[in-house]
Amino acid sequence: MWTAPSDDLLVGRQAEIQVLEAAVEMLAGGEGGLLWIEGEPGVGKSTLVRQLIREAEARECPVRSTSADEFTGLFPLSVMLDCLGVEAWQLERLPSGDPARTSAVSLELGNRILNVSDRLHSAVEELCARSPLMLVVDDLQWVDSESISLWRRLVRITAQAPLLLVAVQRSGNTGGTAGLREDFRASDGRFLTIGPLAQTEVDIVVEHLVGHPPGASMRQALTQAGGNPLYVRELVTLLIWQDEIDTSGGIAELREAQTDSGLAALSSVITKRLDLLSPDVNAAVSLAAFLGGTFSRTDLTAVLRMETGEAEELLRRATAAGVLRLVGDTNVSFQHVLMRQILYGSVPEAVRYALHREIAEVLASLPATPATRVAEHLVAATAVDDSWTVDWISGEAPALLYKAPTVATELLQRALAALPPGDERWLPMSLSLVTVFFRTEQDTEASVWAKRVLDATDDPGTAAAMCWHMGWIAWRGKKLDEALGQAEDALRLPGVPAFWRSRLQGLRAVVLGDGLGDIGMCEEAATEAVATAEEAGDMFSLAYARSTLFYVHVCRRPRDYPASLASVDAALQALRDHDTRRELHDVHMILFDNRMFALQNLDRLEEADATLQQARAVAADVGETPMNRLAVPAAIQSFWTGRWDDARAELDAARADLLEVTNNGLRAHWPQLLMYGVAALISAHCDGLEDAQESVRAGDDVRIATSIDRDNCDFLVAAKALTAERAGSPDEALHIFAPMMNPEFGRSLLKYQWLPDIVRLAMDMSDARTADRAVEICNAEASESGTERARLAAVRCTGIRTGRPELLLTAVDYYRKVGRRVEQAWALEDTAAILARSGDASRLAEACLHEAVEIYHELDANWDIERAQQRLQPLGVRTVLPRLQPKPRSGVAALSPTERSIALCIARGRSNPQIAEELMLSGRTVEVHVSNIMKKIGAMSRRGLVDAIS
Repeated sequence: MWTAPSDDLLVGRQAEIQVLEAAVEMLAGGEGGLLWIEGEPGVGKSTLVRQLIREAEARECPVRSTSADEFTGLFPLSVMLDCLGVEAWQLERLPSGDPARTSAVSLELGNRILNVSDRLHSAVEELCARSPLMLVVDDLQWVDSESISLWRRLVRITAQAPLLLVAVQRSGNTGGTAGLREDFRASDGRFLTIGPLAQTEVDIVVEHLVGHPPGASMRQALTQAGGNPLYVRELVTLLIWQDEIDTSGGIAELREAQTDSGLAALSSVITKRLDLLSPDVNAAVSLAAFLGGTFSRTDLTAVLRMETGEAEELLRRATAAGVLRLVGDTNVSFQHVLMRQILYGSVPEAVRYALHREIAEVLASLPATPATRVAEHLVAATAVDDSWTVDWISGEAPALLYKAPTVATELLQRALAALPPGDERWLPMSLSLVTVFFRTEQDTEASVWAKRVLDATDDPGTAAAMCWHMGWIAWRGKKLDEALGQAEDALRLPGVPAFWRSRLQGLRAVVLGDGLGDIGMCEEAATEAVATAEEAGDMFSLAYARSTLFYVHVCRRPRDYPASLASVDAALQALRDHDTRRELHDVHMILFDNRMFALQNLDRLEEADATLQQARAVAADVGETPMNRLAVPAAIQSFWTGRWDDARAELDAARADLLEVTNNGLRAHWPQLLMYGVAALISAHCDGLEDAQESVRAGDDVRIATSIDRDNCDFLVAAKALTAERAGSPDEALHIFAPMMNPEFGRSLLKYQWLPDIVRLAMDMSDARTADRAVEICNAEASESGTERARLAAVRCTGIRTGRPELLLTAVDYYRKVGRRVEQAWALEDTAAILARSGDASRLAEACLHEAVEIYHELDANWDIERAQQRLQPLGVRTVLPRLQPKPRSGVAALSPTERSIALCIARGRSNPQIAEELMLSGRTVEVHVSNIMKKIGAMSRRGLVDAIS
């Protein structure tokens, strides 16, 4: 049979090639970029991409590429794992092998997927630090959503690193990739829409295939190809095989005129050509079509059930016929995806299902086959009606639910439906199904199956496990009474093992802590849970019970921050002793957050910074996502200490994660409230009123569902009040602050942080009653809090209300000593106003104002400067603005201290992951800082940034 020439002939496409060459030129020069290629099937997208890859490799730019298919969308991150050559998730497996315990170790399956995504993101950055890198994904329309999300993150670093992202997709298939496409466009990506070839270019293709230019009849027959290169190639190849072309006259003419119906469509042409293959090659490629777009020679040999030499001979012949192509030394792919689709679709459904089942068993017998590869065939097989399939699903389900929860759910339900009554495999598979439903937050389904297991078992441990699952589901649905009932009913069961008794008592403590109807009862439950967890060696329950005790101590009256700190420290020590930073990284971050909160209230701010660094070191061991959970406490710390650029960067970096990540399996509302609140408050103090209003609107859309949510809404309330004040409505601002005047609102809410501002607003409006009420509440808060910070907030309130500047100066000295720059500036401004109102426009008033404005200037808090002027100029205190140099908006001088440190690291050739490790920041925070540095410096690439700062 005639051997088809290579289909990598590039005809025409000069404009497209120029774009490709320019992209590679930029990449080799150290600049990243974005390239989007789309067009109809067969138009030559993949041929252009292969040319692009050759260009990059010729310039010594490494390339990582892959092609998606209809199976890849089933498995989270499968495309990126394949593209980067990562063959295993390496996610930890439970040593106990008890399916019921799987969900009880770490509740957030989605967080683990984010962690893997973060590791892949860091891997790309590390590769870019070594050399320019090109990533290519073909047939993007089939890519899984998690890989798309990762690419959207990678888009942002193409401006910072020598990374070229190349996305290839069929025209019109933009459903799941529309957001990525918009990101490419917003980031000035290059877009190529590949159109048909011109007639003269079609002539060149024909001559390449036949050895002679086409004559009139040949041209006429090829008009129906519409300039599609694949169509032209397949049609000409079919005519050659059928001996329909006459070249005796030095041109290629048809022996007989072809009818339109005979050459109707590309798919029919491909079908006819494939039918002309020898029976053994046709059978081989038909079976190969079941292995996906790209597959290994080993897999092909196994499913053909042949000796290696025999399979290689068939492969050689299929390659010579232009149906298959070799990819590297070990892999094979179809010349075009349409060939595979036509071969696959030509197999009757019943046969197709049987072949998928047979292939699954063959692949499972190979030692290196991942479970996901077998699972994709079992999903396609549809029926689960044989013992081998059920056994495989039963054995692999605990691992598969981590890697492909959707597939695991589908296979488990099919297998369970096929089991006869009383089958011993029903229970372990049902437990796995409860786990996967529970961890993917399909709570209705998880509860239904947990109830079925509970009704079917007489084992106390299994019954307790199902009650724990149903109780936790009720809790995260905020059905506190139901959750408490599940825990307490299960604890009354006879023979509950120590492990599950610990879990149930821990759940009871968490539920009581959330409701906090009776602090004494909550403390008793948490203390009992701690003792049981210690006896059982259950670090999960111990950590959550001690976290509940922490909350008890900060909510009771009087508050006991030293005791709360001691409880957290005991939990962290226990986790260190058991080395559980990987297994229980979620609760680690919660405890570190708790510790920072206690230290901040005790004004041990340097220790709070050190705790943040410790937490980031632990988080770095398990991936970026838990580190990004520290963004909110880090941003609050930076807010009060006057590092507002750092606070913004932390919040910008973590914004996406805080909308996705769960805490305790509960969609986290309170971090979002704080995130939007801190961001809005900083913007409102600066010149970003529109940004502040946007963040306020976003915060208002977050549902306050729990007492913890209420305890963390204060920054959002303060931001809303400030936007009202800036709009000239101080009365509305006071109305917004009304929750802070309610002693019953919020158990751990630090209302005293905002009460001096309320007194200031009330005094400016001559509202003595509101001012007196705020002073009274702040004094009570200070008495109940027992901290110096709360006491000095009350002192400030009294000083503002009574006009006693010496009280405020006492607070100023304290804030200066502990490093609370923002409160220091506010107290200084109020001191200057009181001195001026008393008729004393002295040097002391000017000095106070000058120091306050200097701090505002450092913070870029232009609204505060304007407010200070409006308050004090009419009282005769001179403005100090002329003495201040305008704050640089661009260049090296505009960089914050953290940005300068990062810029120096970049100058030393450090990658973003290396900088994150060195400075103990999250990788995403470094990414945001680098972007801000490049904007201030005016650099277009990392290399340009190095040139600018060196």
